[in-house]
Amino acid sequence: FASIRRGMECANKIYGYFTDINDFTFNLIGTIVENKTVVISNGLNIEIEKDATTTETPSVQKGATFIGDVLFDVGTGSTLLISDITIDGGNAVTSTNVSGIKVLGTLTLKNVIIQNCESSANGAGVYVSSGATINVGGLVKIKGNKTKVGTEEKENNVYLCDEAKLSFISGLSEGSEIGITTQTTPLYWNPVEIASKSSFDTVMPDKNINSYVKSDIVGFGIKGVADSYSLVPSGGNFE
Repeated sequence: FASIRRGMECANKIYGYFTDINDFTFNLIGTIVENKTVVISNGLNIEIEKDATTTETPSVQKGATFIGDVLFDVGTGSTLLISDITIDGGNAVTSTNVSGIKVLGTLTLKNVIIQNCESSANGAGVYVSSGATINVGGLVKIKGNKTKVGTEEKENNVYLCDEAKLSFISGLSEGSEIGITTQTTPLYWNPVEIASKSSFDTVMPDKNINSYVKSDIVGFGIKGVADSYSLVPSGGNFE
């Protein structure tokens, strides 16, 4: 198929709008250009991965004539697993809402790069709603996604709404970098949890989370606080 969205539409027609089959896998080769939002809803479980016959990393990009804001919209109760893929916003469209991936359900990223997504709102790269789940493992780079308001431009890669947290399903590879912004601005007396200690420490013992996960908010860093890794204002040593 020329696009993932088109493949889902054809599957809808063949399988009766997913009334009996909820699991679909798309094996990609080369560059896939999407011109509309790929909506994953109604309890669908979608996997997007590199085809076994290719050695090059495929990419999914926004087209120059993209209609809408977000590239992937993962609804409540639905799951999206992306592995060995690059997601590229193409800097073609400055969205007025979330630009890359909006998560109300569950998103799992394995060996994924998300880059060049632009928005005038929070969550240029990935927007994780309260109660949603984002799992990461392998080489994961979510950088270079920006909000632009007027002449002001700043990194806004993964936006965690209140109570949303990163979960580590396997160790992150060297070279991984995930930029974080939280809905609530952390204070010295009120740090904001971005991941549980057990989630990171179990898969990456003796590693420093600051080598892989960084604050997109200038003047803030990540520190171990009780049983969590939290975003806190700079000052003092980060773990």
